[in-house]
Amino acid sequence: MAKKDPMVGLPEGHLTLDEARAVVNAHREAERAAERDKLLPLMGRYFKYRNNYGISGKGGWWLYAHVTGVDGTPMCTGWTFQRDENGRIEIEPNGRSTITIRPEGSGWQEIKAAEFWKAAEQIKASVNAHLSHRSRRTLRRRRVRSK
Repeated sequence: MAKKDPMVGLPEGHLTLDEARAVVNAHREAERAAERDKLLPLMGRYFKYRNNYGISGKGGWWLYAHVTGVDGTPMCTGWTFQRDENGRIEIEPNGRSTITIRPEGSGWQEIKAAEFWKAAEQIKASVNAHLSHRSRRTLRRRRVRSK
């Protein structure tokens, strides 16, 4: 059986499926480029967000972000950190964290670099104190066992 010509029988001015896909893809890429252009001014800036893991009614804690790039999604990328209400610390290294910051508002508040780095130092001090405490405790156990 011979293949049917997809253009035969189409009214003038209509697109084939491949042509329609090409138009849609070009439109999507133009939208992504426009969105990237909106996000580029956020690079190098610092933000915080009141996080609560989506549980309404909870007070929450601060999730801090430093925007270092914009990916092809387009989304901001950068590094983030937070200490939740249970004391659990999460640090996402640079480039591994996708950040949903939007210029028109998304709950993120822009902050000064000094506030960001002060919070980072508090996290660092907390981790160092914990590791120092754990090291002393481990060392004491080893001394007791070696006697």
